[in-house]
Amino acid sequence: MIPFGLAEPQIKQRYLNFLEANSLALIEHLQQLFATPLQSDVLSAEVQIFIQEDRMEIPEIWIYYSGVQNKISATPAEQIYAGQSFEIKIDFKKTFALAVEYYQNSHYHHIFADLAKQWFAICWWKACGWQYTIPCQVHAHDYGDANTIQLTAKVAQQKK
Repeated sequence: MIPFGLAEPQIKQRYLNFLEANSLALIEHLQQLFATPLQSDVLSAEVQIFIQEDRMEIPEIWIYYSGVQNKISATPAEQIYAGQSFEIKIDFKKTFALAVEYYQNSHYHHIFADLAKQWFAICWWKACGWQYTIPCQVHAHDYGDANTIQLTAKVAQQKK
């Protein structure tokens, strides 16, 4: 349990330690994702990090694929198609418990959102995602600094 009253740098470091302890699971999941073929009409992807109000320490990570003609299907596909979205589920092995007082201040939700976004980007790159075949970026949903992080070289090249 993280007691209430710690200095912000201490809380940040403890949360980063928690996320880092779960990096391997995320990297392995991303490597599987990168090995899944994309249909030719998939043009880009966006990753969103969700921080829950009542469980802000466990980020939910969703990826959304877009293309010319987005489809909706409940049937699992062997290839990723435009319009598909799914949660990148991580089985967090290490726990991170906070004193209840932290949940009463949304400032910590913003801190955790930004740290989770940065952690995700680092894991993406460690999984060799910079060379992913479509443009992709990540941002935190509702909380954080509202900035996106470019995850692929494709996005960086488009801005030239």
